[in-house]
Amino acid sequence: MSSHVRDLIQWILNSPDVVAMVHEQALQPLTGRTVYPATYAGNGKDDKPRYCIAHLRDGSNVCTIDSIPSQANRLEAEWVSNPRYAGLFPNVSIEATQHDGSTSVRPLMLLGHRAADGAVLASELNEEVTAAMLAMSSRTPNPVPLARLSPTSLLMGLWDSRPNRTGLKLPRAFSAEIEATNVSERIKHSLYNAAWHASHLHSSLVEAIGTVKPSVVGLESAPDGDAGAGVEVHGEIVRRATLSMIPLRSNLGWLTPEDKDAAHQITAEYTATLGLLALSMPTSPYLRVGCTLLPAGSATMTLVRRDGSREVVSIEHDAVLEALGALASQMGFVDRVAKLTPKSVKGYVDAVTKEKKEGAGKRKKKGGQDDAT
Repeated sequence: MSSHVRDLIQWILNSPDVVAMVHEQALQPLTGRTVYPATYAGNGKDDKPRYCIAHLRDGSNVCTIDSIPSQANRLEAEWVSNPRYAGLFPNVSIEATQHDGSTSVRPLMLLGHRAADGAVLASELNEEVTAAMLAMSSRTPNPVPLARLSPTSLLMGLWDSRPNRTGLKLPRAFSAEIEATNVSERIKHSLYNAAWHASHLHSSLVEAIGTVKPSVVGLESAPDGDAGAGVEVHGEIVRRATLSMIPLRSNLGWLTPEDKDAAHQITAEYTATLGLLALSMPTSPYLRVGCTLLPAGSATMTLVRRDGSREVVSIEHDAVLEALGALASQMGFVDRVAKLTPKSVKGYVDAVTKEKKEGAGKRKKKGGQDDAT
């Protein structure tokens, strides 16, 4: 491990004066000024997808190009798929038998709720994960068991929210988001031209179509209504990534670092280094169709102190990668595949639905009494 990275890890972990590290990168579209942001469901079931645009009091606006959860998922997917990061994380997967008898295996790191995901809790890993969460819930949190299963849960957050569970909630210590300022929405109209109009087909073919609307099956031209065609950016596009040290120290049980054993020390250094790895990651320019974003100038890495002062620092991704590899070799990771079995699934489902069923019964009884009076 390079002395520079080691000294930085020790400093940001142990100095209450360090509040955060922030990475900022200005971006530009591949061509023109139009990009396609992420879309979100409308309020009603018939509403079309929409962009997330916040309108501010001064008349400006801010558009989410890629959200915090999306950026986290992109990093985790890169860590799983890129051989460059092999061996840096626990190789824990969940296996399920599908309807045709084949098996499907999913890495825990790719599951949406990380260690608190329903697939994990419904598997043979339930007991071990629950014990790890309870170790985090004590007055003297021990992050070692959870880090050996899902270190990204300590870094990117976790909430074990279902009934009759631990209730453990870990805040995000690392977050990244891409936003654009002062955007104008663009609308497009389109028309599908069928090869033949149903009215031009032989009566036997029309009869074969039956009562189905021809345009539904592509046998009639169909216009499309208003649809989003991206946003034109009149301001700037910036990706901001933040490693917040206060929640990270809390998640690591590191608010009082003295008297911690060697395993706890290694876990804290490993997770903090993982945060630096996330912060210094070279990100893919391609987000989705119509949204390829390239650097517009140099990125900046800033260390933020409690008094609000900031200092520009330099971190090389390769140096952090080397440091993380040295620490990962001391973490005691064990490769494993945990299965969803009828017993494990039933045990989990019965546990988390028991309170709801009992609560529903009580509410029903109370409603009946109220109706009677």
